[in-house]
Amino acid sequence: MPIPGFTDNRPTGAIKPAASANPFDARDWPLVEPALRTAIRADATPDPVAWSNPDTGRHGQLVAVAGAFAQEGASCRAFLARIEDSEGSRSLQGVGCARAAGELAITGVAPFKGL
Repeated sequence: MPIPGFTDNRPTGAIKPAASANPFDARDWPLVEPALRTAIRADATPDPVAWSNPDTGRHGQLVAVAGAFAQEGASCRAFLARIEDSEGSRSLQGVGCARAAGELAITGVAPFKGL
């Protein structure tokens, strides 16, 4: 039983809604999406794919890691991303999944701390 005055029902930010699974700003996504598609293609080279948005000043690189795998009817591949902006640089890891219908989904996004 909660004790009045000792509980706080405000969200803490520790659990993000599914919509926030995409770590890229909506203004950057039209530039990031084709770069991510290129990076996660099964026949893609291991070279990083760069993207840049001169309107927001953000830019970065994406590189696929490991092999492609199927998940819920989509072709998926793990990736690493570096995003740079006026606040600095951050590295992320995640999984990008491309469906035959053309949709691209990002899941499992988390900070990448390196090896």
